Amino acid sequence: MENTSRLYDTLVETFGQLPMWRDRRHLYTLAWMLVGWLSAAEAGLCAWIPYVKSRAQMAQSVQRRFRRWLANARIDVDALYAPLIQAALAEWGEAKLYLALDTTLLWDQVCLVRVSVIYRGRAVPVVWKTLGYSSNAVAFEEYAPLLRQTARLLPVHCPVTLLADRAFADVRLLTLLDTELHWHWRLRLKHHITVRRKGFYRRRLSSVLPPPGHACSVPMENCRSRAIQAQPSSESFGAFFISIIYVLTAATPCMPGIWRTLGKSRSCKAPA
Repeated sequence: MENTSRLYDTLVETFGQLPMWRDRRHLYTLAWMLVGWLSAAEAGLCAWIPYVKSRAQMAQSVQRRFRRWLANARIDVDALYAPLIQAALAEWGEAKLYLALDTTLLWDQVCLVRVSVIYRGRAVPVVWKTLGYSSNAVAFEEYAPLLRQTARLLPVHCPVTLLADRAFADVRLLTLLDTELHWHWRLRLKHHITVRRKGFYRRRLSSVLPPPGHACSVPMENCRSRAIQAQPSSESFGAFFISIIYVLTAATPCMPGIWRTLGKSRSCKAPA
């Protein structure tokens, strides 16, 4: 227990520097929750209890204390977490930073939308939002504020590339990234999505792209599938073929670079 007390004191000293605490007891409860989480290496309230020093005689009392903290509307999670992630990214400098926009469906009832920093193979959350959805499909209006909130937390001169899955195939997203946030982006798409090239009729994405191992620039005016309502755009997107999955990117096609980013390793021909 001596090690947990030392860890507790360190956490209280670190998080106590934040000016947003409305009640110091909230700080102390959070510190013990983190002590339990780090010591037990498990996300569960019951698993944290043995590592907590408390005057409570019953384990259920500690568990109820944790539950009250999690349900306390007076605790502003964004105000507490934002300074921590900003401090963690402050020394990033001008190195490239990759963000992942992703969703997780929990119990077929709750959809968690989050923007994370990709660091050493891990996704470190920056901002997130929970929705009462039974599907991973999230409207643009729901996640666009998360991207703007993320931009305010990132270093000013850091080049950013957003990675997103096919659930976010929306031209409004690409327009937001290009014109407002000025981020690069790489978006994975399925082959059945239809696109409209400038001066051409709508066609499937698979019919306008090169074969495996090649890359090209494809000017597109629109991008839609049966589940997507997209707005016209005049941007030029680079496209890459990966197995049966396509990747659209705002960057100039560079096959070795895109494979390294996606964790692939194979020889590819340069774009014509």
